[in-house]
Amino acid sequence: MELPGGFPLVHGVALGDELTRHPNIKLCVSTKALEITAAGLTVEDAAGVRTIPADTVIYAIGQKPLQQEALALSACAREFYQIGDCVTPKNIYDATSAAHQVACDIGRY
Repeated sequence: MELPGGFPLVHGVALGDELTRHPNIKLCVSTKALEITAAGLTVEDAAGVRTIPADTVIYAIGQKPLQQEALALSACAREFYQIGDCVTPKNIYDATSAAHQVACDIGRY
């Protein structure tokens, strides 16, 4: 079972548990990141522009397949497979399932 956006339900439950264990973590929904500065992350939401203090920012959105870059490496090995986000950005379940299938097929053909 998945949540919207292909997010596996079990991961959503685990994330909810972690957020409960760490009450100082704040979620910011419907928020646009504008700039990363030494002070933190400048964002814009319905209330306006503000800076969220941070010493680390992790950016994990907007993935695009880099198929041409991957194909440039295809001659480096006897067998070459494109999997995961290289083909189409999806979710972790789809990526690991594809990786497992390719791993099972290595050397079979």
